[in-house]
Amino acid sequence: FYGDGKKSSDFVYCFFEIVDLPIIAVITGGDSRTAYALAPLELDASDSEDPNEPKNRQHHLLFKWTCNKDESVCAPHVTKSRIYINNGPFKPNQIYKFELTVACKNLQPTTASQLIIMTETKMP
Repeated sequence: FYGDGKKSSDFVYCFFEIVDLPIIAVITGGDSRTAYALAPLELDASDSEDPNEPKNRQHHLLFKWTCNKDESVCAPHVTKSRIYINNGPFKPNQIYKFELTVACKNLQPTTASQLIIMTETKMP
């Protein structure tokens, strides 16, 4: 109030937007690894997550696996499971680039990739 009986009001408006964090896509084993060409190949996305949800509420994620060769072992595979066993067989002495895409209903999909060098001999 001013002495002359007039009111004065100051308003400050503040707006903010809550933005979802992006999905985290991770393939266990790093950027590259070796594997025995004639054995089933385990691909593991266990460390992938939606950071906007609690760790015990991650069941909404979908995992799509593909690789870079024109072979039946590289056909797209979509699953809700974090572990994918690809039974091959793979060609020895070849490098396969596997790509994981993690998606859910309301967020942009995120990808990770891993190079896998297929060997002729079993790994210990």
